[in-house]
Amino acid sequence: MAKKAKRSERAKDTWNNISGIMTVYGNTFEDRKGRDYISWSATVGKKNDDDEYDNYYFRVRFAKDANAPETDGLHQIDVQSAFISLETYTKKKQEITVPVIVIVEDEVLDDEAPKKTKKSSKKSKDEDEEDEDDEDDLPF
Repeated sequence: MAKKAKRSERAKDTWNNISGIMTVYGNTFEDRKGRDYISWSATVGKKNDDDEYDNYYFRVRFAKDANAPETDGLHQIDVQSAFISLETYTKKKQEITVPVIVIVEDEVLDDEAPKKTKKSSKKSKDEDEEDEDDEDDLPF
């Protein structure tokens, strides 16, 4: 009979102790009572064989004492403690269960969400030269 491999301490804590820098995105919605709330999400992605990205979105919840960003939009946070849980909701009379990242302790690294700006189709000569330089700096 084969022996069972022992799980390392790290493997035991994999789903219970998540930490590190995370980018979260918040959308503002209105509930049925007319109150605004922010729904948070994060994504992980991987390039597939067709050079396209496969993305998976996680819902993100902030525990009562966690430091959720105050505005919607894109934010960088430093997560000291988080875990993955499951959340069930009903859609069209069908129960759906999805994974959720629950942030217990964190620090918001940016105070404001980046401002959304419309890109102008007109660029100055200097901007065109900067864009050409940026292409050389890409990590892939």
